[in-house]
Amino acid sequence: MKREGQMGTYITVAKDVYLAALEEDWDRMIRACSGSSDMYVMSPVTVSEDTPLHLAVYSKKVWPLQDLLHIAHQNPMLGNPYTKKNAYGNTVLHEAVFAGNMEAVEHLLQPKNDPSMQLQTKNALGETPFYRAAACGKKKIVDYLAQKMGQIPGLKLSEDHSEREDSKPILHAAIQGQHFDTALTLLELDPSLYEMKDNQGMTCLHVLAGMPSAFKSGHALRPITITNLFYRCLSAAKGDGDQSRSKKGWPVVERIQKDKHKHESALKLAQELIKKNQRNVE
Repeated sequence: MKREGQMGTYITVAKDVYLAALEEDWDRMIRACSGSSDMYVMSPVTVSEDTPLHLAVYSKKVWPLQDLLHIAHQNPMLGNPYTKKNAYGNTVLHEAVFAGNMEAVEHLLQPKNDPSMQLQTKNALGETPFYRAAACGKKKIVDYLAQKMGQIPGLKLSEDHSEREDSKPILHAAIQGQHFDTALTLLELDPSLYEMKDNQGMTCLHVLAGMPSAFKSGHALRPITITNLFYRCLSAAKGDGDQSRSKKGWPVVERIQKDKHKHESALKLAQELIKKNQRNVE
């Protein structure tokens, strides 16, 4: 009877946490994991085995995660909240990176939380949080994680790659995702990334050259159209996805700005890669 009672409590908590996340009611989520239900703060509540901690980072705030971590720390028998993984092998840091929640990333990587361990933990695809940030085009988070990795002896950006069968170097991953600002940042952080090749012997310049749609020349506009006029007159939107979206304009204008910035940053990246290639040839 006791086991059935606990199971019912767990189902109730899991449902409440899941619905709270869907409704973005983070106070409700914290209440659901408080008091006599605090033992479930690290229990899976979705089919992907996300815990309340994994879901909290999608609040785009830091306090829901802080409150849940406080609850977890009061229950050391539950295990380490920083190594808890979902069905995809993602830790809370992996999810915070994907969600673009910089405040949560900074909180998770405080010195007391063993940042070295978190930065080196890989998910089911063999991706570290840094690789995931680069592949998803989270430029600001890439900058921050690189800074943190630089404080840890032995960690090198050039050694950070996926362990999938189609494994690709981190710079290749950013380029293939068309996150050209992020690729430029990676190149600045570690110029040696340029020399790396994927398992098919392709350099990052080869990858970029095979993406004509990334450039204005491969994205033809008819001579006289409103779209063309906007393209020529508008300034480019900045960033790979970290930019603020607090002020929304016309969707069409925003798309044109984004396309223009992509073309400009792709061209800049191509120029940098060609320069490096010419120096190597000489």
